[in-house]
Amino acid sequence: LPFVFIVNRTTIRVSYRFTPFYLVYGYDPVLPIEKEFLVWRSISWNKIYTIEELIEARLRILDMR
Repeated sequence: LPFVFIVNRTTIRVSYRFTPFYLVYGYDPVLPIEKEFLVWRSISWNKIYTIEELIEARLRILDMR
């Protein structure tokens, strides 16, 4: 049943061209598959302060693929 809610809340509606989740929260949700595999949106951005840390985070993502 939780997956039914995820599909319902993250499916773009033709009438208003956004997902219900986006209309409520103002951003797209991080999907369960994005938590399983490290993706750009699942990086903890509050821990990255320098360009070097940003490059390291990007390299970690590329290494996992």
